[in-house]
Amino acid sequence: MRTKLSTVTGVVTEADEAYSRDKAVGWPVLLPVLAAATLGHLVVRALAAILRSAPPGGLDSRGLKELRKGPTCTVKQVWVRDAIDSQVVEIEVHGYLHPKALLPGDHIIASVRPQPRKDLPPLAYEIDNRTTGRVLRPHPPNLWTHLGPGLIIQTAFGVLIAVLVVLALAT
Repeated sequence: MRTKLSTVTGVVTEADEAYSRDKAVGWPVLLPVLAAATLGHLVVRALAAILRSAPPGGLDSRGLKELRKGPTCTVKQVWVRDAIDSQVVEIEVHGYLHPKALLPGDHIIASVRPQPRKDLPPLAYEIDNRTTGRVLRPHPPNLWTHLGPGLIIQTAFGVLIAVLVVLALAT
């Protein structure tokens, strides 16, 4: 699936206060991650039992509901009067922006792409503010920062164990 990239050029007419929106994590992503992390955790617990020592740490203490909720993203809605046809275009900016980074009257060139949900306005991933001379590239949180390094390491260890078991059974 290809996404259509485009540019919005014009003057900011209004910029709302930023608010938070959760990005849900889909089951096709979360279930394999949790299965591999559980496998890695079980192997570590078995090794700790054999060595008669305390197992290091545990599975992530966050519940399934919290992991499924996903990362919280800061969203700012901006309305731009298009320089070409004088229409007002709404765009969204995901990730932190200083409250004074986009002010009414600023001349901008925004690189936008459509969002997965059709009812949402285009997403601006790079904004060249010609008034201030700054290029804004907000970075929203992603899935891997939401899951955290502990769960990712356990998942990688679980995948390694699964690959080793499959290779041992294949020979």
